[in-house]
Amino acid sequence: MKGWNNCPRCGGQGFQGLLICSDEPPKGRLYIEENYQQFERLCVPAGAGPDQRRETRDAFFAGAFAVLETLMHEVSDENEMTPDDERLMVCLNREMEAHRLQLHARLIRQQRERQKRGGGA
Repeated sequence: MKGWNNCPRCGGQGFQGLLICSDEPPKGRLYIEENYQQFERLCVPAGAGPDQRRETRDAFFAGAFAVLETLMHEVSDENEMTPDDERLMVCLNREMEAHRLQLHARLIRQQRERQKRGGGA
């Protein structure tokens, strides 16, 4: 896709001069981090150790990166969304929504199982 180049620091892919391996913290609102924090509160057991938390966070961000990569590589260079771009967005939304519903159902099942065992909410 137009604009992609290699990071001069690590050789990885960057977009229009943006480094992907910067030591500087990102500026502005951290949308993915906000979503991860909500995900962690809902899905990671309270007694999870630091390794499990780190690996869960890494997997979450890998998923977010995969979606971003798909968008960056598959969306056209046009100024307006094309029909193919719209189909891509619909497909990504459908896939994400299906996973969200599966996750929600699993969390409800887990909560009910804990209540049956006398573990409360």
